[in-house]
Amino acid sequence: MIGIYGSPVSNCYNTVVAAAEYKQLGYVGEAVPASRDSAFLQRSPMGKIPYIKHEEVNLSETSAIVEYFDEVFAGPKLFPGTALQRARQRQLMKFIELYVESPARRLFPGVFWFMDNDPLHIDEVRPVMERGLIAAELILADKDYPQDGAPNAAEFYTYFSLALAGRVTESQYNWSITEAKPLLKKLMLKIGRLDFVNVLCSQRDEAMTAYLNKKAAEAAAR
Repeated sequence: MIGIYGSPVSNCYNTVVAAAEYKQLGYVGEAVPASRDSAFLQRSPMGKIPYIKHEEVNLSETSAIVEYFDEVFAGPKLFPGTALQRARQRQLMKFIELYVESPARRLFPGVFWFMDNDPLHIDEVRPVMERGLIAAELILADKDYPQDGAPNAAEFYTYFSLALAGRVTESQYNWSITEAKPLLKKLMLKIGRLDFVNVLCSQRDEAMTAYLNKKAAEAAAR
């Protein structure tokens, strides 16, 4: 049995759970916040979520976890295909992480924490995200990317990351993140049709409502 620790509002946690569901692994999910507590750092050295516990192994970082699942457990591959196809999947995952999700996080204070975003950050973030989305679209169009193949870990990560980043862009820019990006739209529809993904989305939305209510109360008390 695998323990998966994190928060249902986290795109990374949902990616790991989706990967476990896809491979039909036995797991238990437990909601825990990130922490710098010394005991927590023994399980996740950067104090981040998600992390997993499998037997005596503690492992953090989303890409490391899903690759561990693929190496250790049977079932459908999370990075299927040829070596080059697998490399393209990892490339997509990295583009979304570095050039879409990470820039969007700079605007979390004004979207999720009821604070004011720095105008400089607002000006800087969108161009980076636009470049990242163009790059992702180019990867999906590459002849060596299996866009019509089975779902893969990069697509799970992209799905949950774009959903989170999309809340940011709609709030800050009134901008749909997949606007004029037909292959990313196709990916979102492909992954969104999976039953277990719909369950995860329902859990995420419920948890996000509770999270925003908590942050609103904290803001009112400031």
